[in-house]
Amino acid sequence: ALVIDLSSMSRGIVHLNGEILGTYDASDEATVCLPGGSASSGDVIDIFDVEGRDPRKVSIINKSY
Repeated sequence: ALVIDLSSMSRGIVHLNGEILGTYDASDEATVCLPGGSASSGDVIDIFDVEGRDPRKVSIINKSY
């Protein structure tokens, strides 16, 4: 499954193509799963971090459960 690793962030909301994908709190759970386990080159991911941390350290990883 593809997940967004938000461990470098604080807490906030992730949107995928304008739709709420999920919330995160890096002190507890720092990943948000991508629906269907995939992403396409046209997808837009918006991250709203309440502390304004730099999203350039966020990554998308392939995680097996």
